[in-house]
Amino acid sequence: MTGIGVDIDKFRAAGVADAEGEAAVQMKGDGDEAAPNMSAQEITNSIFEFFWPGMGKPEYSQQAGDFAAFCFAEAVRASRKMDWVPRPPGGRPGIGWILKQAVQIAWRKITRSTEIYEAVRNVVANNQRINYDMLRNGLDPSY
Repeated sequence: MTGIGVDIDKFRAAGVADAEGEAAVQMKGDGDEAAPNMSAQEITNSIFEFFWPGMGKPEYSQQAGDFAAFCFAEAVRASRKMDWVPRPPGGRPGIGWILKQAVQIAWRKITRSTEIYEAVRNVVANNQRINYDMLRNGLDPSY
């Protein structure tokens, strides 16, 4: 599987994602028992760094946390949909390729992969870039 290996389990432990990997509606605040190792600001910054590496980060606020959770949830949902997409054939596709793809799709669904695909990360980052820039400049994003 081609993914960049985002550790969704780290976000689950911090209270950002539930057992299904979906982003939580609200970011957990500092000192919550659900986020023992990472503060809400650290989680938010790590999500922003994942989608927009090397760019300046916005000042932390509840709005920034909500936006980070939204972007993370979009990436998880889209990655789950990408699990259904067959991979390109190495040559001329035949019945063997179709069967192999069916088995691989079933395997990806059974194992519940915890990776976010690079293509998904790029799409979410591009689609939300304007909102991220608005947040960095102190404006209200309209996601």
